[in-house]
Order: sequence, then C-alpha cells, then structure tokens
Amino acid sequence: MAPGDSRQLRDLAAAVRDEATLHPSADGEEYDDALPQTWGGPRAPRWYAAALEVFASDHSANRGRRALVTGGGSGIGFYVAKLLAAVGMAVILPCRPALEHEAYGAAEAIRKAVPGAAVEVPPLPLDLASFASVNAFAAHMRANGSAIDVLGLNAGRGGSDADPIVRTADAQEITMQVNYLSHALLVHELLPVLRKSSHVRIVAHTSSARNNARPSDFDDLAGRRWGATPWHLYSTSKAALCMLAKALNPRLAQAGVRGVALVADPGLAATGVNVQHDLARVLGLHRRGIKDTKAFHDAAAVHAADAALPMALAALEGHADALYVGDGPSATSLEAAAHRAGHLLWQDVRRGDPMLWSEAEAERLWTQTWKILDPFKSDFSWESSKDEL
Repeated sequence: MAPGDSRQLRDLAAAVRDEATLHPSADGEEYDDALPQTWGGPRAPRWYAAALEVFASDHSANRGRRALVTGGGSGIGFYVAKLLAAVGMAVILPCRPALEHEAYGAAEAIRKAVPGAAVEVPPLPLDLASFASVNAFAAHMRANGSAIDVLGLNAGRGGSDADPIVRTADAQEITMQVNYLSHALLVHELLPVLRKSSHVRIVAHTSSARNNARPSDFDDLAGRRWGATPWHLYSTSKAALCMLAKALNPRLAQAGVRGVALVADPGLAATGVNVQHDLARVLGLHRRGIKDTKAFHDAAAVHAADAALPMALAALEGHADALYVGDGPSATSLEAAAHRAGHLLWQDVRRGDPMLWSEAEAERLWTQTWKILDPFKSDFSWESSKDEL
C-alpha cells in the first residue's frame, strides 16, 4: 500500500469525529489556531474576518431569520453558523448524543465573537446515524413551532478505501446514512416549520469527491456491492446531495414551501475529514512528492473558516439549483473566495460533474431514497400544504 497518513493521525481524526475532542470554546481564536496545528493548512483564515463585516452589511435583510446548521458545532459548519449569526440570524446548533460539550462550546464561541448573537442548542440531540433520532429531533423542532428559514445540510463523515464498511442500527452504511439519507429524511420531517418561512433556503454541502461517482452508484446506497468502500460511498453521498437539491426544487412548491434548494462546495478545506479519508494516499499524491494529508493541506488547502464562505453566501442569497464555490488558495478577493458558479464556466464544473446530471437521474435517486426512508417518515405530504403540526 502507498504511504499515507500515520495511524496516530488517523486515530486522532476518528477521535475528533466520534468524541469531539477538538471543538470551539469561548476562546474562539484558539480554535482557529488549533485546526492548522492539528491538520496542517494555512495558519490563519484569509478572508473570513472581511466576510464577517461585509456579509453583515450586504445581507442585513436576513436579520431575524432562523438557520439550522447540522454539524455546526465544529469544523466548517461552525464557521458557517458564526457568519450567519454575524448577519443577525438566529442560529440553531444541534448537538450529538453525549457530545453536548461540542455544540455548547461552539455557541459560547459565537456569542463571544458576535455580541448579542442568538444561538440555540436544542435539548434533544440529533444523531444522523439513526433515523429514529432524526424523527425525534424534528418532532421537537415542530413542537417549537417557529419557522426555519435556512437549513444547512453540512454534517458529514469521511472514510478511506481501506476502511471496513460500518453499518448502523438501521442496517445502512454509516457514511451514506450520515451524509445523505438522514439529511433527506430531516428535510421531510421539518416540512411543517419550513412552510412557515417566507423564503427558505436549503443548502447541501457537496465535495469535489462527487466527481468520483457515477449515476449507477445510486443503485447501491447501502454499499452492499462487491468492492464498496467508505471512500466510494462518501463520493456517492456528495453526488447524491447535488441530486437531492435538484429533486427538491419542484417538490417544495408542491408541498407549500416557499423557497429553494441549492448546493455549496467548500473546496479543499484543511479539516480532519480529509484525514478520515487518508486523502493523500487515496489520491496517489505520493507520486507528486506529497507524503500525507497534512502536507497536501499545506500545499493546496484553505482554512476551514474560509471554506465556510460558499455555504454561508448560498444561505444568504442562493438561487434554485445553483452551486456556490470559491477559488481556493488562488482567490485574490472576498468575491473570488465565495461566489455563484456560472453554468459550465467554473473550471471545476466539468463534463460528467454530478451538478450537471439530468433531472431524470435526480428522480431515479429520489425513488431509490424513499424506498429506504419510507418506513421512517412521518405522514407529511409533498403534494399538499395542509398537513398539521
């Protein structure tokens, strides 16, 4: 096997993922420093401070709206949540079971950075590896009754091509369930509070790994085919999120939801998810003299804070089916660090990119998805706005 990340570093990435051993706190700047110290990459954000100021000025119409960001307790999601709070949005940070310290630490960090910020950590946890947890969390949010105006489908789990397949209690492969299936279920279960928004934006976080996927991969969302690996399923999940946005847009209006679904791509961000992938080895970067993922981050990544800019901008101004991206380390302005990709113009939207797959493929994925999720969904209709809370 080609050289890659050390066992020690990969174990650390798993501990951060599963035990939240690295997370924000009231001293948010320490987290800014801790990420590159742990994972490599730029030693400080380049554009984030400017975005906090400019977004608050340019998007003040979003003040008072409510945003829920999955995975908002750490990593890119934390920085998305902080940006939305700086604009004046009320931010909801779901916590993971037994990891409440992560979400509460993030809430404290946001309140310190943004005086007067409205940050809520719901008392009921959200475990995306459990459909029952998604149901219970969404029921709590429906009981609260308040509108959700932005739903950031950000939380994600990585994995390499050498890792074993892990199955959840729902008999699903864990990467696909966390990244895609539970997010699709969450959107459905939150329909009653999404309907209360004057204009909702549902933003799915994709990855360039989506380009490894093929439409035929949607026939095996459970990862039961010979040769399926967590890395392959991660790639498929990121393609599936693009198709989810495409399938949602015609259904939102049918369901009485005013708003749009769209996609954001953070680019190569210096986070532990790439170490979960053992990314440098998976991509064969040793042939280019890059020994491990930290070295790859040092050479080509952006700080997690800057990687948050595309999703935050999409949440504030996004259009249906759009892709929001950044120019990565080559960005020379805040506008280049986060912008709406022009159709077929952005250099990384290439032929075969799932963002350009057909509506027919989106519908096929939708059918496959609800074959799995139908037993777990509440009785809300995509064809009617008359469902009761």
